[in-house]
Formats: sequence, structure tokens, C-alpha cells
Amino acid sequence: MRAEDVLPDNMQEREFRGQTVRKGTIAAFIANAQTIGNPAASEAERATATDDLIASVPSVRAIGVFDVFAIRDPRVQALIDASEAVPAAQG
Repeated sequence: MRAEDVLPDNMQEREFRGQTVRKGTIAAFIANAQTIGNPAASEAERATATDDLIASVPSVRAIGVFDVFAIRDPRVQALIDASEAVPAAQG
């Protein structure tokens, strides 16, 4: 399977397991995880990366990333675990 088989060039998002996932979600998740683990990143950069990573966890989970890949950075795994332990806000 190729990337365009999952999300054609003319589409920017697709639904997976009931979650709308934007193109670029995985790349952004990886970039944020790398920033969190980067000792040269500022506290502000790490805080922004943390917020963005946590916001992307439902999409990354819906795609199935955590079903086939293990997170090696314990800080990132702790953020994922903590974000999934918090119930979604009632609307």
C-alpha cells in the first residue's frame, strides 16, 4: 500500500475508527516527540510540543500507530498514557 492509497493527493483528511485525521498528523507527532526529547529545545518549545502531541494522540491511536510501534522515549510514553487516562470533557 502506498500513501496515496490511504489518503489521495486531493484529500486533506480522512476518518479512521470514527476519528477525523488530517494529512501530516504522523509527521507532526514525530516532530513533537523529537522536540520533547531534545535537550536543546527551550521550555516554551517543549511545552508547545507537549500540548500538540497530546492533542494528536486520539488521531494517532485511530490510525493504529500504537498497535504496531512502541514509543521508546519514556517521557513521550508517559504523556500518551496520562492523556488517555483523562476522560474527555463533556460537551
